[in-house]
Amino acid sequence: MKKKHTNPDGHDADMIEIAFHHFVDSVRKKVEHHGRTRFPTLPMPTVTITAGSVYWKIIRNDSTYGFVRKSDGAVLKAANWRTPYVLGKNYIRGYVTDDLIADSVIHPYGIC
Repeated sequence: MKKKHTNPDGHDADMIEIAFHHFVDSVRKKVEHHGRTRFPTLPMPTVTITAGSVYWKIIRNDSTYGFVRKSDGAVLKAANWRTPYVLGKNYIRGYVTDDLIADSVIHPYGIC
């Protein structure tokens, strides 16, 4: 039997999706700022989203930046191109519905 994940603050799917898009906007701003200030002569990095059945995958250029679980908005590091890191008891980095999540887990190269 699969475990059903729920948002700890009780947010519904619509609220999680809105918060996810705000989270991705924060990722884009951080990545673009880093590219502009550190590497001004290189092409600007791009951030895109791929939606799967369980996770949204955030992609920076041609590598996986991180994952967000659709059911509860959990932010997860990438284990590899296809899967998030879900081992151990502290694998969730936060939730997209948290107010200060963007500052604490977003790094120019991935979720930390």
